[in-house]
Amino acid sequence: MKALLVTMTFMFTQFALAHSGSNTLTCKSAKNSGSKQMIQLSLSRGNTAGLAAPTISMKVDGQAYTLDTPEDTLSYGETFHNSPLGVVRVTAENYNDNAAAIRGGFSVVAIPSTVRAFDNQGHPVKWSLKSEKDECNDSNGKATFQGVFHGDLNANKKDVSVEPQILDCELVYDSGMAC
Repeated sequence: MKALLVTMTFMFTQFALAHSGSNTLTCKSAKNSGSKQMIQLSLSRGNTAGLAAPTISMKVDGQAYTLDTPEDTLSYGETFHNSPLGVVRVTAENYNDNAAAIRGGFSVVAIPSTVRAFDNQGHPVKWSLKSEKDECNDSNGKATFQGVFHGDLNANKKDVSVEPQILDCELVYDSGMAC
């Protein structure tokens, strides 16, 4: 009986520590952006569609825009990262929502030489083949980097000019695994 209780406690503890995970991207125009236009953006979404719709917002030269994301079963883009390797790509869009007053999207692709990866305690993480074999590799932590931004916006059926440029970004990610 005692062994069963210990086993069940362990199982429930593991279940309690697991969740779907999430990721949050925040960026702003870099000093070396290559553009006079000022861009700020933020994206917050779960790693699993169906729990909550993401929030996608952009600020262009001080004017704020929030993209409508009413459907919680859609991810409205994707986040891919292997931060220790220097690879980060994030997309967000709501192009298929014809009822949205504000439609658009963006992609941010990290400049590999600028990516700095950190674990969830803030310690720097370096890439290695050994760590690549670990299922918890790059699962919880953050990356800071400069990224190349491309985007477009349409607010109330009027195009908003959005220039490609370099952004300073931070991606915080949590896999939902108890690593």
